Amino acid sequence: MYHSNLALNLDLSKKYIEAIAEYELSLQKEAFNVNLSINLAFLHWVSAAEFPWADAYKIPNEIRLKGIDRCGEILADAKLKFPECAELYFWERYFWHRITFDPFTEEDTLNILSAHTCCEEIPYFFLYLFDEMKYEKERNSVLKKCLELPTAKNLYIIAIIEDRPPL
Repeated sequence: MYHSNLALNLDLSKKYIEAIAEYELSLQKEAFNVNLSINLAFLHWVSAAEFPWADAYKIPNEIRLKGIDRCGEILADAKLKFPECAELYFWERYFWHRITFDPFTEEDTLNILSAHTCCEEIPYFFLYLFDEMKYEKERNSVLKKCLELPTAKNLYIIAIIEDRPPL
């Protein structure tokens, strides 16, 4: 658990380059943890796809250039180990949507949630964008969790919920 704890602490400290390295080590050397895998996949995606974010945190090109591929590998591996985790499928679809601008609808998101028995609240930040009144309770719960553990992924979610740039 050494690498997992260190990775999470580096992520919380916004030392994202070092966090990526430690998350990678935790995947190689420690028991699999779906949440840490999602955090790592997110860091790879945001490093490659969100240029202002990557510039602000001085993410080197070697990480940026492999980010999309590595993100996909991490999510694919995690889905094999946790096939019922809705959040994995949500992020896979969300990342693709953000890269390609392929439509990603409220119905698509609800289908992901209903198709997997391990339903996470995280996708509700996205559903909230479709109907603020309908998903306000879930949005508030997601926001509370994100504020309690402000990883890069959770800071991004907070920014989306609060309608501000995700830096």
